[in-house]
Amino acid sequence: MKQHLARVMVALGALAATGATASASTLDSVKDRGVVTCAVNGSRPGFSSVDSKGEWHGIDVDTCRALAAAVFGDATKVKYLKTNNQTRLTALQTGEVDVTVANTTWTRARDTDLGLDFVGTTFYDGQGLMVPTSLGVSSVKDLDGASVCVRPGSTSERVVADIQKKYDISLKLVVIDDQKEINTAFFGGRCDVAVQSSSGLRLHPRRRRRQPG
Repeated sequence: MKQHLARVMVALGALAATGATASASTLDSVKDRGVVTCAVNGSRPGFSSVDSKGEWHGIDVDTCRALAAAVFGDATKVKYLKTNNQTRLTALQTGEVDVTVANTTWTRARDTDLGLDFVGTTFYDGQGLMVPTSLGVSSVKDLDGASVCVRPGSTSERVVADIQKKYDISLKLVVIDDQKEINTAFFGGRCDVAVQSSSGLRLHPRRRRRQPG
């Protein structure tokens, strides 16, 4: 099963051209500080990661550099903060960062309840289910009773709930905060299914067959 989702750049009324007082105030603070502070994942090659020399790479990193170039005329005036599912939006709300380009799904609740501005879509992705071929799964319905590794507070957790309701099956959640631990748990047999963005599943060096719904 694949659910298409959009990853977006999110600002706290910050660098969005809304004309609001909060927006102007945040932009002024950025200019006074002389650097754009961006929340990124930091562990997703192709999106945001650090090489052995300490250099940042990825399309999320390039987005931050583009913002710095727009504000300062200098793409190097960026500070990166590594975040996860639990901290990426909190860091934005508390002012620890000016903008987050960490993998974040644009949802109605986040758009209306959290006081955030979703500035624009940067990548279209989907949720994928990864299962060992040894299970012989040919349909999502075959997963009834299976254990599923998910990260708390993630879109994946909500997708699992939607799957159970839609297909009238029962799944056992194995909630793990760290993605690397989820990978270890899945390939170690602790859970039958790993749920993540399709891009994340493809990035894993030990990727196995992703089962469509």
